[in-house]
Amino acid sequence: MKRITRLLIGLTLNIVWGSFCVSSAEAGVITSGTWTAMTQGAYWNNSSWDGPGLNAGQIISSWDSTVEYLSLGGGATGFAFDQAESFTEAVSITAWMNNRSLSQLADGSINFTTHGFTYNSLTTPLQFALFRSVSSTQIAYYLAIEDIPSSMRSDRDYNDYIGYAVEKLPSPPPPPTPTPEPGTLALMLSGSLVAWRKMRT
Repeated sequence: MKRITRLLIGLTLNIVWGSFCVSSAEAGVITSGTWTAMTQGAYWNNSSWDGPGLNAGQIISSWDSTVEYLSLGGGATGFAFDQAESFTEAVSITAWMNNRSLSQLADGSINFTTHGFTYNSLTTPLQFALFRSVSSTQIAYYLAIEDIPSSMRSDRDYNDYIGYAVEKLPSPPPPPTPTPEPGTLALMLSGSLVAWRKMRT
């Protein structure tokens, strides 16, 4: 009975540990939202005051056709990263360039400060749009920010800051080199011995 109990505990731990490892490696983002294919009704898909085709989704889609966005029922959702992420700025179409900063907090959320306002990806998610592209070797994240507060009149095009971060996925281990079992080896040797004897006689 003790043996069966130990076996069941071992199996449960393996299943839980395995599922934890898989979700942690694939996700990278802590959120209640889901990754969604690019859609017309997305909350970031608004006409930009800067010109046609210049909202964040349109810009990022022109770089990467496999991109999807994070949403909760089509709307914005709070998010944080489960590890340190370093974003490199790619595009900023804004007049609000003074005293800008981007930082990651201890809880994994992102702070963006501009023009006297500070936004956080967990507490003010409507200021952020997060996109990603997944391949077999990496996940590319695209962080897009609207710098005018949602309480003020804004075009909500999320192109005021667009940065990217690339997370490399671990390479799968090389396949094991096939080695014949001892039984197969013995059978091959005895067959060779019989063939050699027949040739001699």
